[in-house]
Amino acid sequence: MVGILILSHGGFGECLIQTVAHMLGDKPTRLRALGFTRQADLLLLEGLAREAIAEVDEGKGVLILTDMFGATPSNLAALLVEPGKVEAIAGVPLHKQ
Repeated sequence: MVGILILSHGGFGECLIQTVAHMLGDKPTRLRALGFTRQADLLLLEGLAREAIAEVDEGKGVLILTDMFGATPSNLAALLVEPGKVEAIAGVPLHKQ
């Protein structure tokens, strides 16, 4: 299974994970979230993101999902991309239905 890391503002990523766990009946093992605050130390977050990538990668790669393109989470994701191993997609929906 491809690992998934959600980089987002605040607790948005954790909310997505809770929703997935509710729909599937359990949280996928290779799924993590890392939330950003205004006071976040980007060097620390980069290290935490790299650790999370290592945790969720079982050899088939990692997909990073971020909330807003051009914001800090997606900019960090761009630094973490390794073509064919770690890929990123920005723009995970922020709206309620």
